[in-house]
Amino acid sequence: WSSDVCSSDLHDIRHFLTTDRVVVYQFKSNWSGTIVAESLEEGCQSLLGKEIRDEYFAEHLIEPYRNGRIQVTDNIYAINLTNCHINLLTQIEVTALIVVPIVMGNKLWGLLSAQSYNRVRHWLPEEITILQELSKEISFAIRNSTLYEVAQEKIHSYQREQSILFAIVTGK
Repeated sequence: WSSDVCSSDLHDIRHFLTTDRVVVYQFKSNWSGTIVAESLEEGCQSLLGKEIRDEYFAEHLIEPYRNGRIQVTDNIYAINLTNCHINLLTQIEVTALIVVPIVMGNKLWGLLSAQSYNRVRHWLPEEITILQELSKEISFAIRNSTLYEVAQEKIHSYQREQSILFAIVTGK
């Protein structure tokens, strides 16, 4: 999977949505995760490579997101978020956001998020739909990349086996 290609798509989506930042967050086995791709407006804090651990998410939100939950927040201060979430979002300069899951099969692979960092924002239904579609495209790209890598490994393994067999048969 190429984060460079994904970053290009994120750039296009960010411009289309006229938002400050769009990121892809990939989970690790312990449900912490890393920002693996992003597009951001000049002056916006880069999160690329940042590891984020959210205990509340790990305990309460994995299943809902795996089952398609979408979080749409126009203003983090106007809804009932936990203090830890408000602190986390403030630390990474987020005031409004959309979060959609990236699901591969039955596995929650990561999250795609469009974010506004300096203003409250009302998100439109078509903006949410666009992010959902991009999430599906990212999932498809990851799946294809994984299949390609597996195929390449099998080809290399087969070539090694053929070399060994050739050496045994020919004595070379």
